[in-house]
Amino acid sequence: MIRMKRIAILAAVLIAFAAGTAAVALPAYIDIQSGIIVGRGEEKLSAGRSYDDIRLSAIENAKENIIKVLERQPVDLESLESRTIGDYIASNPTKKSVVNSFLDTATVFRESKTKDGLVEVTLLLQIEGPNGYKSMLARLTGKGGEFEKVGPAFSSDSMDAGVKEALKENLATRGLDESTRPFKIIMLPFVNFSETDKVDLGSIFNARLLDRFKKDRRLEFLSENEADSVLSDNSLTDELIEKADANTKVRLNGVDGLIDGVFTKFRLDMKKHGVGAASFYEMSYDAEIELHILNSKTGRWIYFDAISASASDRVFTGASDKDPMPAIRLEDFSNIQSPVYKLMASLVEKAEEIIRNSFPLEGYVLKVAGERVYINLTKADGLKEGDFLTVYRIGDELVDPVTGDVIDRIRDRIGTIRVEDVKDTYTQCSTSETPVEPVNPGDVVTKK
Repeated sequence: MIRMKRIAILAAVLIAFAAGTAAVALPAYIDIQSGIIVGRGEEKLSAGRSYDDIRLSAIENAKENIIKVLERQPVDLESLESRTIGDYIASNPTKKSVVNSFLDTATVFRESKTKDGLVEVTLLLQIEGPNGYKSMLARLTGKGGEFEKVGPAFSSDSMDAGVKEALKENLATRGLDESTRPFKIIMLPFVNFSETDKVDLGSIFNARLLDRFKKDRRLEFLSENEADSVLSDNSLTDELIEKADANTKVRLNGVDGLIDGVFTKFRLDMKKHGVGAASFYEMSYDAEIELHILNSKTGRWIYFDAISASASDRVFTGASDKDPMPAIRLEDFSNIQSPVYKLMASLVEKAEEIIRNSFPLEGYVLKVAGERVYINLTKADGLKEGDFLTVYRIGDELVDPVTGDVIDRIRDRIGTIRVEDVKDTYTQCSTSETPVEPVNPGDVVTKK
C-alpha cells in the first residue's frame, strides 16, 4: 500500500507536468508515464574549439541538469518518509559514481545548432530495465548489480527507431509552466556612491545577500560569467542599466529578473558629550541604498525605491575635545558586535524580504484526496506548519494587441490551503476555506 501511495504521488507529478502549458522548456524532468527522463543542455560555439568538443560540453550540461532533478527525488520509492537522493549521496559520497554510471547510459535523442551559435542536445534515460532509473536506485542502496555496457555512450543509434518516433512530437518540446521552475536571476555588483568610499560596500553587501539565498532552490543566481553572457546577448551594458529609471522598460531574454543597486549613504555622525575622563561619544550610523528589481519578462521594474537602516552606539573616552572622527573600517564588517555589522545586516535583511516578495515561492499541487492537498514544495523551500498558501489556476496568455508581446498569464484564484505536514519530498496541506472550484493536480500554489 505504501509503495502504491509513493507511485501515485510520483505519477501525480507527471500529471502536473502534462497539465502545464509550456512557456519555457524545462532543462530536465522525469516522465513516469512515458518511462523516460529527459535532460536538455547547451553550449555556445567559440573559436578554437571543435564541434565535437562543444557537443560534449552541451551533453555535460544536460547531465548536470538531470542531476539537479534526480537529487530531489526519493531514494526509496516504497517509503513516504524516504530521504532524497541528494541527501543520501551527501552522506554516502562514494555512491555518486552510481548516478554518474547511470547518466553514462543516456541517449542523445535530439541535437541541433541554432542561428545564435548554440549547440543544443536532448538526452533520454530509461526508467525501467537493467540500465533504468529504478535499477539505479537499487544500486544506490546496494540491492542491484552493475550497469550493462551497451556500446558507445551517447550513441543516437542505441534507441529503438519506433520509440524515437513515438517520443518525437510528444516529449522533445514538452515543458512546464514557469511557476514550477527556479527563477534565474542576475545580481549586478552594487555601486558605492556613499561617503564611505574606502570600503567596498557593494562587494560586502552582494556577498551577504547571496549567502541568504544559498539554500533557496527557487532563486538561481547566475555566475558573473553567465550574467555577462546574458547581458551581451541582449546588447545590454551596465551603463544602460545604471541610466534606467522606474519608467524605463528593459527587456532581458534568458533570465527572469535582474537586481541592481546603489549605496547612496553610509555615514557615521558623532557627537561628544562631556569633557575629560567622563566624556563619551554618541555615534549614529545611517545607510541607504537604491534597490532596483527588474521583471525581465515584462521589462518593468518590480521595485525601484530606497531602503534605509540605522544603528547607534555609545563609546566612553577620556580623550580631549580634539579627538578626530573615527573612520568606518573594513574589519568592523566582520565583528558581529559592531554597529557597522548590524547596519549592513539590517540592509541585507530588508533587501532579502523585498526580493523574496518580488519572486514569490511557487509550486504546484501533486494530488488531492478529500480536504488533503499534496504539493511539491518541501522543507528545502522553507515551509513550516501553519503557513498559508494561495492556490491559482493558470489560464490563457495575456498578449499586447499592439506589440504582440506576451505580457503575462491569467491567474484565477481558487482558494487557500494550510500547511499541515512538511516532508523532505512533498508537503501535506488542508483546505482552509471552501475553494471557488475544486483544487486539481497542476494548480499553482504560492506564498508571498
